[in-house]
Amino acid sequence: MGAFQKILLVAVLCTLFLFPASVSAQSLAPVTVNVGVHVVDVYEIDFPNNQVTVDFFLWFIYPAQVAGTINPLETFEIVNAKEVEVTREYTRVEADLVYQRAFVKAVIKKNWTVIDFPFDEHTIRIFLEDDASLGNVVYVPDVANSHIESGLRIPGWNPQPLKIEATSKTWESTLGDPALQGQRGATIPRILVSFMVERPNGGRDLFFKIFSAVLVSVAISFFSLLVSPEELEVRASLSIGSLFAAVGSQFVVSGILPESSVPTLVDNLHVVAYVFITLAALVAVLTHGVNKTRPATARFWNNLALVVLPVLFFIALAVLWSTYFGAGFFTPPTA
Repeated sequence: MGAFQKILLVAVLCTLFLFPASVSAQSLAPVTVNVGVHVVDVYEIDFPNNQVTVDFFLWFIYPAQVAGTINPLETFEIVNAKEVEVTREYTRVEADLVYQRAFVKAVIKKNWTVIDFPFDEHTIRIFLEDDASLGNVVYVPDVANSHIESGLRIPGWNPQPLKIEATSKTWESTLGDPALQGQRGATIPRILVSFMVERPNGGRDLFFKIFSAVLVSVAISFFSLLVSPEELEVRASLSIGSLFAAVGSQFVVSGILPESSVPTLVDNLHVVAYVFITLAALVAVLTHGVNKTRPATARFWNNLALVVLPVLFFIALAVLWSTYFGAGFFTPPTA
């Protein structure tokens, strides 16, 4: 065999063994998919039903040579959504890239934490997954172009800047995939989109708007002690009216909040109000009885309660505030 034939044989063998291996390795390499999100509206922040609705543009960019094997616009899933509506789908294929875009309306499940309502702030998260491309796709967030619409107005809330990052979710199961046999579980690529919403002025305006009725009802119960101990009916009427006002306030506030197994600031504030309204009513009854035989003693204890009860009430509020926020009563929580 001549030298030329030997060189040709070596070239053929290299082609047979090396080229298929490189093709196989290339076919097994995960495809990089760029993902971006632009939030245009946030509404229906629904505490009782634990949900919020978010409208946003979603886009994918990936190599054109794999266009026949993956289609993220068709296979993506928002795993923490109750409802998803995809419209205005658009696809453009260029020389070496595929660009896909759609408008998404998603009703996101959200467990609201309202223990410090109305000084609460919340992080809204959107989890994007694509289990149809399991092991074949690597998500890369398009950080530069992902934003929340500037000038977006959410009644009662101030939206904060959007964050987007690539993560993954490993299920405690292979999901029955034979290719994953022997592994701990299936790992699915995930994109996490998140942004915070905060109440204007840290919630202080809403606090005084909602709880002014409670504060006024407690004040009226204290003012009932200004009435002579002889006038029990007048005192009782004021105390009962104060109690009903406090109950009505709690009923209204509870109607806009989700169920909570932990006592919230709202609950404890109303409990404090009930306690001091009851104490004022108790003083009215006791001093009325003492007034029949010892009027001077009745007036003394009545006047003492008129000073002590308001002081104790504000001390109780200060303790309650510091319990939730670790600050003095007159130091507002940071928003």
